[in-house]
Amino acid sequence: MKVRKNSLIELIAAFYVNSFVILKPILTKYSYISIYLLMAEVFLLLMIYVINSDFKLNLVNTEKMFIFFVLVSGVFLLDFVFRKNSIIFKYYHYFLIYAVLTAIFFINVKNFEKLLRYWTIFAIIGGCIYILDPLYSYRVSGGYMEFGSAVLPAFLASIIGCFYYKIKYILPITAVFLLEIVIYGNKGATFSAIGAIIFFTIYLTKNKRGHLKRTCLLLFSIIIAFFLKYQILKILIKIANYIGIRSYALIGLEESISLGGKLDSYSVRNGIWGNVILELKHNLFLGMGIGGFEKTYGNYAHNFILDILITHGILLSIIILVIIFIFIRNTINIKNKDLFIFAMSILLLWSLPMLFSFTYWTVSSFWIFLIINMYINKYMVR
Repeated sequence: MKVRKNSLIELIAAFYVNSFVILKPILTKYSYISIYLLMAEVFLLLMIYVINSDFKLNLVNTEKMFIFFVLVSGVFLLDFVFRKNSIIFKYYHYFLIYAVLTAIFFINVKNFEKLLRYWTIFAIIGGCIYILDPLYSYRVSGGYMEFGSAVLPAFLASIIGCFYYKIKYILPITAVFLLEIVIYGNKGATFSAIGAIIFFTIYLTKNKRGHLKRTCLLLFSIIIAFFLKYQILKILIKIANYIGIRSYALIGLEESISLGGKLDSYSVRNGIWGNVILELKHNLFLGMGIGGFEKTYGNYAHNFILDILITHGILLSIIILVIIFIFIRNTINIKNKDLFIFAMSILLLWSLPMLFSFTYWTVSSFWIFLIINMYINKYMVR
């Protein structure tokens, strides 16, 4: 009976972190009651979770969650009092959904083998839901940015399923996920997919000779792809055009290469980053507050480090970045193999995309990364 309850705890945690993708078609179709559907999902999961846990919570993790909630809420409160803007409420809503609820569902997680297995299954299911979405003008996802973010976890999960769980028949769908990310997704998702390939290629090699062989083969493939990048992109664009879908990602990459990097999307980012640096000259110590930059310029910083700096200022940013650096170091040193693969997958899902896009308040994988590092530290160090 104990095993069954633990399994359900991991099942609920894995489903919740993937539910934003899995339930998106239903939420899109019934958008007029989407908020009530989400509330019903959370209520149902919480009831099952609490009953299955015999109304008991891990006291140490509960205390950590409470401290985490109070500290972040305190930052919101200070900004609300002294630097109020309408965007603060939106970001606090994201914090509750992506951070606090996720933290609650992870409090009692103990079986990391089951957590990884369930997460892999749900992530692949979510990716399969979106396979045809680009052919229908991103009807479900809503655009290339959201599509790339939705399919990227499925790609990582399919790699895990194929090479860690040795389920070889998943390989074709892995290739489909990768191709769709490159053709129809955002650049951050493409970079993360490449990073995942490099990481899993090296890590999942058991013997040193095979490790060296795979690493050399991977580096050789990257070098060849770099020199043939223009030809490869033209082929992929022809495929996209043949199917009848205009691919923002591929066309953007082609223009970037042909224009030597002088591309509109990068110019926009350069303009945003220029505004961030300009504002930092006047707000270096305290920042502009949560939502302050976006309220002023109509966009977020499009870079994780700049986003932290312009929001919280240099003093608080140093503390936050040091903590994240420690968490990354601890993740690399995790001794539990299943937890290591899960944590590294989560790290890959947010770290590379957030160098160019997204704000950390809306990226669920960023908060999951923080939570698993806070909660399961006794399993972290080798």
